[in-house]
Amino acid sequence: MFRLLIVVAFLGLIGIGAYLIEPGMELTPEQAVRYDLQQTTSTEDLSNRINTSLEEGDYDSAVMYSEIAEFAGFALSPEAADAMHQASGITATIGRTTGDLVGGFFTGEATSVAGLSGAVASDLTVIGDVRDISNQAPKMLAGEPYSEIILGLSVVGVGVTGATVATGGGGLPGRIGVTLLKVAAKTGSLTADFSRTLTRMVGDAVNFPGLRQTLRSVSLTDSAATREAVTVYARSINTAELAPVVARMNDIRGNAGAAETVRLMRYVDNTEDLEDIAGMSAALGRKTRGVAEITGKSSLRAFKTTLNIVEFIIRNIIAFLSWLGSLILFAFGRRIVRRR
Repeated sequence: MFRLLIVVAFLGLIGIGAYLIEPGMELTPEQAVRYDLQQTTSTEDLSNRINTSLEEGDYDSAVMYSEIAEFAGFALSPEAADAMHQASGITATIGRTTGDLVGGFFTGEATSVAGLSGAVASDLTVIGDVRDISNQAPKMLAGEPYSEIILGLSVVGVGVTGATVATGGGGLPGRIGVTLLKVAAKTGSLTADFSRTLTRMVGDAVNFPGLRQTLRSVSLTDSAATREAVTVYARSINTAELAPVVARMNDIRGNAGAAETVRLMRYVDNTEDLEDIAGMSAALGRKTRGVAEITGKSSLRAFKTTLNIVEFIIRNIIAFLSWLGSLILFAFGRRIVRRR
């Protein structure tokens, strides 16, 4: 009788487990990501990433890892927590952001939040676009290697800026998206595959042979003349295919921030990847890049697939144990009947 009670209790526990993981209890995307992070990282790992980022002067990444630690339920080491506190002080923040802001404005190259702000500001005034056209166009006219992406996007940027002014700011999201693509190209954040795709899109939109003819008649050292000629030429470009990419860049910026948008382009090989990153950033915000880096996954579908596999295994284990329990119960039942 005692053995029979053990078997009944065992089967009861199996039934409770099956009830608790019933398919109706779907995990949210955030819960799926949190589950995966808890399997792939730790307090020590995240604390080390924060310390390394701060040593390299990458404050934004340190903040991101700190947010991931809080999201996944890991406490930082005392050393990492103290380092974050020191780096977020007023003096350190002013010194860091001032240099990045100025550098981004004059070069258009940046990976920090402040640097991106400077790069966007220079492009919004068309200073950045004209600067980049003046740098790339002479190479094109001389038959030397040049960046079609940077030159083409600068021309698109001049056109979008004109539309932004004409619509009272309606084209601003597109203007920012173009700038982010340019910065990603300058900083080497674009993958080879996506660079090829973007080069084709920009070439179809701008028509470089026509642009070459226009720029031949302009003194590229005269910024005002260059701007005027490109503004007129930009009215003839067709950005229909490029527009969704630019819009998605701005969506990611709204979710994760400008600097993270540029860095996230390292996970984009095609427009489908860009859509996945946009969806992931909508759920995770600034944590998106860190989650992709730590887990090796850059779409929410990947996390759901992992959980579905785990759920499948658990359910089959439960089914197997239930079957085994029924055999045990049947065997004990036969023994009891025989004894009686």
